[in-house]
Amino acid sequence: MWSSSVKTGSELSIAGITANQLAKDFGTPTFFIDEADFRARALAWNDALKEAFGDKAGTVYYASKAFTCTEVARWIKDLGIGIDVSTGGEMAVALAGGVDPKKIEVHGNNKSVAEIDRAVSAGVKTIVMDSLFEIERVATAAKKFGVRQAVMLRLTPGVDA
Repeated sequence: MWSSSVKTGSELSIAGITANQLAKDFGTPTFFIDEADFRARALAWNDALKEAFGDKAGTVYYASKAFTCTEVARWIKDLGIGIDVSTGGEMAVALAGGVDPKKIEVHGNNKSVAEIDRAVSAGVKTIVMDSLFEIERVATAAKKFGVRQAVMLRLTPGVDA
């Protein structure tokens, strides 16, 4: 079973602790993440990628939009995987958690000039460009900080659903 969150009888438990006990100890509403489960899933993806592709394996990236905080960023750092951020706030959390900027991919269709500048100056691995005007913004930032910025282009085929 992937998740250590299970319903036994009529009560939910997370990492072996019942929901009633968590509510009693921490109050409600609250939010919990099972660290062991998180780590196990990330390692399973990472191991499968390396097993399938060997030295040509890419990087597993955690999508920070799922949930991010500095502790989750620390787990990501410890695991050696990457993190995909969509906002300046998500990037700040990743950096505060100690994630190596070379393990950060900046993605999102509304990146401001300030967010692009921060990403380039921090040394993020890749900026995913979502529009033509971002080409100039990223080029300007790269020139400003004297770096050659890695980018990826997200293309849409123009197919209407």
